[in-house]
Amino acid sequence: MAQQRKGERVDLKLITILQLAFDLVAGGLILLCVFKASNSSRNFSRMHEDLLKEIDSRTAEFQDIAKGLMEGMDSRIQRLKEAAEELDRAEIRACETLEKLHKAQEENPIPESSYEVALRWLRQGLSVEEVARKSGLGLGELQLMQHLGSKGRAQA
Repeated sequence: MAQQRKGERVDLKLITILQLAFDLVAGGLILLCVFKASNSSRNFSRMHEDLLKEIDSRTAEFQDIAKGLMEGMDSRIQRLKEAAEELDRAEIRACETLEKLHKAQEENPIPESSYEVALRWLRQGLSVEEVARKSGLGLGELQLMQHLGSKGRAQA
């Protein structure tokens, strides 16, 4: 938000300077026409020279301000380019890290707990004794699992 306000101030300043330069040139042309109509050529020449000096001075001032504004914009554009490049590099690093994570998960899947495996075997119809021997779980645990599993199916 602050950056936007600052940019608006820079734009407003540039517009004001352009308007001032236009007003000076237009004023100079008007004075030129007025003095041209005047019979006093000496005063006209002196005023004309003064007016041209003033216009040159204001034009140089305008050019300096415009140059400063352009340099500021160039600096901001360069910083934006650098930030975009850094974001691109960060995105590449994030993608590489994500790929490594997926690869590690594929190579080392999370093993099922012995309870999940035992419950699956019980549901497949293996006996409590056979599941106890294969899984290393106690008969009491397996009988409770079988009992709770059958109660759950009966309620469903």
